[in-house]
Amino acid sequence: MRRSRGVAPVVSQIGSAQASRERRFSHRAHPLVHARRSFGPSRVDYAPRMFFIASTGRCGTRALCDALAAASDHRVRHEPEPLLLEEARRAHRGRFRYSPNLLRRLLEWYRLDGTPYGESLRCPTLLGDIARVARRARFVVLFRDPGGYLASAWGRGVLRKGNAWDRYRLLPDDAEGLPIADQILLHQAEVHGILADFAERRAARVLVCELRDLDARLPQICEHAGIGLRDPAQARAILAARPNAGPVGRFAGEAVPAPSPAARERAGRSYDRLRRLAAAGM
Repeated sequence: MRRSRGVAPVVSQIGSAQASRERRFSHRAHPLVHARRSFGPSRVDYAPRMFFIASTGRCGTRALCDALAAASDHRVRHEPEPLLLEEARRAHRGRFRYSPNLLRRLLEWYRLDGTPYGESLRCPTLLGDIARVARRARFVVLFRDPGGYLASAWGRGVLRKGNAWDRYRLLPDDAEGLPIADQILLHQAEVHGILADFAERRAARVLVCELRDLDARLPQICEHAGIGLRDPAQARAILAARPNAGPVGRFAGEAVPAPSPAARERAGRSYDRLRRLAAAGM
C-alpha cells in the first residue's frame, strides 16, 4: 500500500479483496486525527445535520439536490468537484490510498460536520471513510428498478462516451467484454451491493429510498437529514420536473437493447435487496 504525500496514513486490509471496502485505520494516522489537530474537536450535539445523497446515478439525485437547494434551509450541491471517481475505483479494486483530492475533501467534510450542508456524490466505496470523518452526517441512498435504470442510462450514453465517468465506473471483474447493456446492469448491481452493505452497517444513519417513492418520502428524508423545508410545494414541483432525466444528443431515440438473462437476474437480486432495506425503514 503506497503512502500519500504529507500524511502517510496506515491502512490495514480486512479479509478478502471483496471485503476490502471496509478498512480499519490506525487511530493516529486517520485524517480525522489530523483534522482535529488543525481545526479542533468537532461538535457532538447540534441541531442541523450535514447529509450525503448516494446512488448509481440516474435515480433522481439531481432532482432531489435541486429541490432541497431551492426550497430548504440547507446549502446543497450536486456532485461537486473533485468527483473522486478514480479514488473510488482504486478502493473497489483493493488499491486504496489517500490522494490529495480525497484528503482535501475529507478535511472539508470534517469542518462542515454539524452545519446545514448537503451534497450528492458517486463514490460508494468511500462512504465508510466519509462516515468516520463526518461522525454525525446522515446518508440518503437512492435506487431504482433495473429496467428503468437501463433505459435512462442508455439514453444518456453511459459507458459509450469514454469520459471519466465511463473510465472509472465500478464494474465486477467478469463484466469485461460483455455487451454494453449487460455492463450497465452489472454496474448497477455492483453499486447497489456496496450501498446495501453500507446501509446495513450504518443503519441508524442511512435512509434508503426508491426513486418512485421520492415525492412521498420527501418529509421523511428531511426529518432524517435534519432539513428544514421552507416551501414543500416548490420542492415537489422540482422533483416532478426531473431535471437531467431525459436522453441527450445522439443517444436520444435509440432503442434500448435487451440485456442477457444473467445480467437481469443479478441486477434484480441487488434491487430486491435495497427494496427490502427501504421497506424495513432504513
